[in-house]
Amino acid sequence: MTNERRVTITLELEHPITPGDIERAYCEIREQVGVDR
Repeated sequence: MTNERRVTITLELEHPITPGDIERAYCEIREQVGVDR
């Protein structure tokens, strides 16, 4: 296991992702890509 992966897992455990976070990230990605669906 690489150090990078360990850091990612630790961050996920310390800061659980909520549905709100997913929705916000999804909206930001759509804006950056310029999708109008």
